[in-house]
Amino acid sequence: MLCYFIKNENYSLDIYQDNSYKNINTTVQKYLNEKLKNSLTDLASREKVTKKIFHFEAKIPLFINNNELLMCIKSYRLEKSCYINYFSIKYYYEKDNEIIIEFYENHSLKTQHKYTFYEQIKRCKQIIEFLNL
Repeated sequence: MLCYFIKNENYSLDIYQDNSYKNINTTVQKYLNEKLKNSLTDLASREKVTKKIFHFEAKIPLFINNNELLMCIKSYRLEKSCYINYFSIKYYYEKDNEIIIEFYENHSLKTQHKYTFYEQIKRCKQIIEFLNL
């Protein structure tokens, strides 16, 4: 299961998935478009529909499938963008002005974007409720 991905300074993606780390030389848009292809949609369309239904202005969570709901911690348009899979989070807690996220795959990630993280959790819950998951 995908846990998260981060765009690094070389504009490639560092991906943590299935208990392993890998680096892929691709853009966030291409990576997400490939994931969304099975749903017969693309990133721009998914963002547009999600914005319209939920009235989100920015940092749109992306529902990929029943195993992947990507929380936008830092937008793909920015350097070091970061997306976390909501469904892979086992639990999270605050420590020293950071959020520590523990994943089901016995891996953890720290973020200093507390407000964004909590807002994304709230938005993901709205999407899950809407989709009856």
